Amino acid sequence: MSIQRGTWQSAGLSTAPATSRADGCFPFARLDALGKVSIDARTQVEGLIALAKRGLPRMFRKGSFAHKVKAVRINGDVALKPEGESLRNSICIAMGLAFVDEDDQASILKGLSLADLLRLVVTRAEFSNDPGAMALALWAAAEGRGLFASPLVVRLTKLLESGAPLPAAEVAWILTAAIAAGPAGDTVHLVGMAGKRLMNMQSPSGLFPRFAASPAGPEEHAGYLADQTYAIQALARLSILRRNTEALTAAEACASKMCSMQEMSGRWWWRCNTRTGEVLATDPVLSVQQCAIAPMALFELTEAGGSDHLPSILKGLHWFEEHTAMKGSFVNNNLNVIWHSSRSRSSNWVSLAIAQCRQTLQQNLPASIIGVGSQRIRVIRECSPDDLGWLLYGWYSGHSAANIIEPPQSGGQANLSFVPSQATA
Repeated sequence: MSIQRGTWQSAGLSTAPATSRADGCFPFARLDALGKVSIDARTQVEGLIALAKRGLPRMFRKGSFAHKVKAVRINGDVALKPEGESLRNSICIAMGLAFVDEDDQASILKGLSLADLLRLVVTRAEFSNDPGAMALALWAAAEGRGLFASPLVVRLTKLLESGAPLPAAEVAWILTAAIAAGPAGDTVHLVGMAGKRLMNMQSPSGLFPRFAASPAGPEEHAGYLADQTYAIQALARLSILRRNTEALTAAEACASKMCSMQEMSGRWWWRCNTRTGEVLATDPVLSVQQCAIAPMALFELTEAGGSDHLPSILKGLHWFEEHTAMKGSFVNNNLNVIWHSSRSRSSNWVSLAIAQCRQTLQQNLPASIIGVGSQRIRVIRECSPDDLGWLLYGWYSGHSAANIIEPPQSGGQANLSFVPSQATA
């Protein structure tokens, strides 16, 4: 594959000179890059970021963030009702808060410091059986405050050595976490294992299946948008760390295919056949993928020296803001929430059943039959707090590539320790 480098310059965007570690375009201010081609898009995203900062305090209780918040009617008025609590949500929000100023952190955490929150989530993750939470906690602690969580490195290493099946998105999180923790301790072996495993999962189409080996049937070769976005991010960072053109080429192939499957309207798809590269379902549409995670992954590729996918980013933001088929909006400025998802008003189980038959029988049914195209949709009025954390992280973390350095070969720190970090507003 021919890799186009430095394409932001051709779009009229200025970038800092590449360092000697890689020929990417970092450090990189994503909002500045967006604003140079669309002031409206930048204003849109800045509004979402401000909303996130206002909304998060109501979702934080007793040292943890809620599992979700729902819109409920109380005496005729609409209010938010937090439900449960979530370690993953708390970690993802901590990741985003590392990039806002201390006043915003204190307001959101009700006086608790970010360092305190990171200590809490790392401790909880050490006793968790959730590989995703373990990886995210390692990543958040390392990148947010230079904290090296050696027990998490040990557990994740053993997990990969066991060969236990893991979703591609979680393998990608492990790889990104190991790269982030490298400057503070020994993650060389973990980086190597996670990188090899993720690369081996990629299909000839460029896409990543949910699992490396799925039983024959409708789920065989199935992949989700999240598997692609987090894989692109992880491989882009691996290419910087190891000067690995193979990793960058893999990220390029995935991003190119992922973007080719985006609807002309800008709506991202949800589920695909990774063998054929066909969209299997567009429902549900996840708001955070439209406005934060897909843009984050595509920016990371550019920052590593890869291609420019800004048109896809802009289309996704435009659909999120103005899609005419939507009844209602993802954004509620009165409640300060971004609703988590939307679904088609058509019978989704019918679309899924047709998609499964199509995959099983290898029929070439037109895409419109399986629900690709404009449809009447309804917004599900529930907010997942981690969406707001990813929104902050996705748009504020553009300088992260500049901090990637080769991990030390040995001598990882035995205990948790903090190294001052620079937060950016």
